[in-house]
Amino acid sequence: DMPSDGALQRAAEAQAEAVQKTQTQATATLPSGEATSRWEIELETGWRPYDDTTAKLIHEARRAGRNRMEYDARQQRYEIDFSRKVQINTRTGVSKRIREVKWRPPPMVLPYAKGDHVQVWSNSRQTWIDGVVEAAFAEASTADGKYKVPAGTIKVSFGAGVKWVLPEMMSELRKAQPGTRPSPGGPAAPPPP
Repeated sequence: DMPSDGALQRAAEAQAEAVQKTQTQATATLPSGEATSRWEIELETGWRPYDDTTAKLIHEARRAGRNRMEYDARQQRYEIDFSRKVQINTRTGVSKRIREVKWRPPPMVLPYAKGDHVQVWSNSRQTWIDGVVEAAFAEASTADGKYKVPAGTIKVSFGAGVKWVLPEMMSELRKAQPGTRPSPGGPAAPPPP
């Protein structure tokens, strides 16, 4: 038994949404634009990134131009001195080194890859059209030397040309169903909302 078109589409959308949510969580605490750095603390086990809550506080303090900040975690109060690059437990006096490191979020895991046979929704024809994934962009980049595309964009070629499917348009793209082809100009169900 093959899963229904709707089930396949929902699974692809759920995967894309999960990837987007993970990326959003990973970069939400970093400066707007391209994420290029994050703060880490040196623990006994080595350098570790701060948890999301603390990273957000650090980002806000740095954006405000502060050289020091305090925060509470694990029933302790800590002071961070950015100029000395240390975190101090205000109760025990224990000091740990901190650092800002260059960082990029991991690339997205996309539900489509170059060469995949897909069907893309045609708004003008109100039907699904067979196509092939020409490119899948896991990171924001420049495509064809001139188009800026966000992470998650899929470039599909088909008989009538090319369609750029942006992450928010994933409902307009689905895996081609083996042995099935949409009838040209015939009735077709629109993509799910």
